[in-house]
Amino acid sequence: SETLSAAFRSAAKDKNVRAIVFRIDSPGGSYAASDAIWRETICAKNAGKPVIASMSDVAGSGGYFVAMACNRIIAHPGTITGSIGVVSGKMVTSGFWNKVGIHWGTLFTNKNADFWSDTNRYSAEQRKLMESWLDEIYEDFVRKAAEGRKMDIDRVDLAAKGRIWTGRDAIEKGLVDELGGLHEAIRAAKAAAPIPEDEHVGLKIFPLKRPLWKRLSRSGRE
Repeated sequence: SETLSAAFRSAAKDKNVRAIVFRIDSPGGSYAASDAIWRETICAKNAGKPVIASMSDVAGSGGYFVAMACNRIIAHPGTITGSIGVVSGKMVTSGFWNKVGIHWGTLFTNKNADFWSDTNRYSAEQRKLMESWLDEIYEDFVRKAAEGRKMDIDRVDLAAKGRIWTGRDAIEKGLVDELGGLHEAIRAAKAAAPIPEDEHVGLKIFPLKRPLWKRLSRSGRE
């Protein structure tokens, strides 16, 4: 999220950038990271830079989250789209350690200090807390999807609950605006800028590639 957020801020500040094409190929991941990128798409729009989402093979879960506030979403017919939902948990490895004869002891000063420990299962209280977190994230995801897509929450919920769609099906569900690839996304960006369709435009790739000496030196860190 740090790299993408910085790229969005750079593009939003660049006077030569008229619109942003956001190419996405992601099955998702961190909710916090997705939310940070989602916010940057809004900041870019507020700075007067239309943002067009161009979905590649996969734009699911967090991969859809980062797209849903864009001015327009374009997907390939077979793009894995949606998966508006959230899942979390942890691997409990105590059974494995017991089999190999290794036993772990724990000391902690708070009843939830072992919340993410892989040697203990969730307590009943911890499981209830986890479920409440997941409910909050899901409600936030659906609400922001409804706002971005200008849809009723109930309609979004019918397409949500972790379901995945092809790009073609996602149009019918209101999750995608049109089918196409990068060329169609550039055309949509020109229309949103607005720039005449037959006018030649240059493409600037973000994040900008830094010189090798900057990448190797401490002074080149951003």
